[in-house]
Amino acid sequence: MPARVVFVADNKLALLGFAVGICAGRFAELESVAVSAPARRQGVGKALCRQIIDWSKQVGAHTVELEVRASSEGALALYRSLGFQEQGRRPGYYRNPTEDAVLMAARV
Repeated sequence: MPARVVFVADNKLALLGFAVGICAGRFAELESVAVSAPARRQGVGKALCRQIIDWSKQVGAHTVELEVRASSEGALALYRSLGFQEQGRRPGYYRNPTEDAVLMAARV
């Protein structure tokens, strides 16, 4: 049975961000990461991603996968800094605007 987790970052005054992960056996997915505009570029997203990666390892995953918009250069740089590598693309996956999804994975 898949396990899902949500990690939340706050500063006691405001929500700074959150990350959602799911694990089913040897594979986990970083489903979502969001950081509020004022908290961006301060390491919040990286810390949340690391929490998902660490949790994935603890529950037995060997690989963490994700997908991201091809134009999301900041997110792509973040994921690469965490050891994720491009595995492929889903052409036209996103809408408004139509855009490819970049598929990435990292061993944990």
